[in-house]
Amino acid sequence: IHDCSFKELPKIKVTGKPKDYSKAELENIPRLSDLLEILPENVSVIIEFKQDSWDLIKRVHEAIHDKKKVGSVFWFSLIEKINRNLRKFDPDIPTVTSIPGMLTILLQYYLCLLYTSPIRSEKALEKAPDWLKRFLAYVFRGKPPFAMLSKQLFTHLRRRGVYVIFLGVNTEEELLMAERYGVTGVITDRVSWLTKT
Repeated sequence: IHDCSFKELPKIKVTGKPKDYSKAELENIPRLSDLLEILPENVSVIIEFKQDSWDLIKRVHEAIHDKKKVGSVFWFSLIEKINRNLRKFDPDIPTVTSIPGMLTILLQYYLCLLYTSPIRSEKALEKAPDWLKRFLAYVFRGKPPFAMLSKQLFTHLRRRGVYVIFLGVNTEEELLMAERYGVTGVITDRVSWLTKT
């Protein structure tokens, strides 16, 4: 997508009769600045970076500051190298931990190292043997993985100012589980359902 200009992006197929927006507004993919402009004060947005680019980070950062949305934005990447660049560029904007980062936190917690040594290791599993990867796949099976469900860990992280967010909460059962374990927030694909719950 980064090789396309904004005008080259495809139109969105609109079904039904939109109430509050014109057809032209709904057909175009919105720019980040457009989204931040209409973002209500009580709603946060998560921006995911899929491309490793300092220029992109700089431009997104400018848009966040121009629209005065610093307190309403999380930014992250599933690639820990990009996450590290985001933290370096502006440590005041929270990031979402990547999978290797999350595994590192869990390992440190269960080995009682989290209290004394908050080490970040983005390449923790890159050279790990296959048997270890298979073992971790077994331990962290399920949605969410049982090994990750620790009320004590979540309490510890929240006390340190770390948000605990469940991704993919799309059922009543998953929402109740998130509440039971005391997470900070949830991310859902069913926004209409969650706002009515």
